Amino acid sequence: MKNIYAMTQDEVYDAVAKKRITASTPREKADRSFGANAQAYKWTNESLVELATHLHLDLQGRDMLLIACSGDPVITFAGLGAGNQVGFDSSHKAVLWSELKLKAVENFSWNKFCGFFGLENGLCSDAKPGYRELREHLSEYAREVFDEIFSGDSCAHEIFSRASFFRQGYSASFPTLNNYSASEKNYEKARQQLKRHTVRLVPGSLEDVLKLAGRKFGAFYGSNAMDHFTNSSGQFDYSKGNITPFLEAIDSRLEQDAKMIIQFEWSQELLENATAVLAERGYSAELAPGKAGGYGKLCVASRKKHGTLNTECACCK
Repeated sequence: MKNIYAMTQDEVYDAVAKKRITASTPREKADRSFGANAQAYKWTNESLVELATHLHLDLQGRDMLLIACSGDPVITFAGLGAGNQVGFDSSHKAVLWSELKLKAVENFSWNKFCGFFGLENGLCSDAKPGYRELREHLSEYAREVFDEIFSGDSCAHEIFSRASFFRQGYSASFPTLNNYSASEKNYEKARQQLKRHTVRLVPGSLEDVLKLAGRKFGAFYGSNAMDHFTNSSGQFDYSKGNITPFLEAIDSRLEQDAKMIIQFEWSQELLENATAVLAERGYSAELAPGKAGGYGKLCVASRKKHGTLNTECACCK
């Protein structure tokens, strides 16, 4: 298997995305459904800024496996020192949007990025000329989709609120929850880190990405995926028996002194059971206060090199 970081982004798409979407592919009927054509979040609704301001997360030198979501986690973690990253999402729209946003960070100054996405006044006045500049840096798949979105007479507001592409209610929300968009200094730090390292995006399932990546990682970000776990009857099921296989599959691809970053939104039962399962595997968990806005609380679970505390070991002191 070829090293995923040595593959081009188009080669990654070719390996996984056998059936592709277009910009006009109808969105999933159910608002919270998952699939290739599920809508993308324009910005995160999770308080990623608290990873820096309250939990002081340091990812220096750690390669990451993560759910791509809006692309904001990849950029935020780069700003917190992450090395190479592999992002995945069942939604092709989320993956392609993440690619566009990443290329904007890599190639645009802070002011140009704000103008492109309308962070300062919401007008996105630089959307079309900005896209023409970004286009050459995108994969073939991304160009196929975004050429359609940015073509024609649509104004910038219509481009960035397209109902078939963006999850409505979130299409222009919460950019302030990102640490990288809090200041030009933070943005530049993330930008330089992304330019030094490699990010590959996989439109598929956890099984798809683990098969393709074939390597271990120093950290994992799972967003609030476990909030959606159900049993065979379609009912939400946050029991240890239902969540353990997922956590074990992730843990099997993490280094011994790994970190897991997980969002809990809906269920105290899930939070308690998940942190208990992680504790059984040697992780200690710390929760962000959740005071910056957004939904739920972020948890950072860390494990020492020996899995359990060893007072004779320098890494545990």
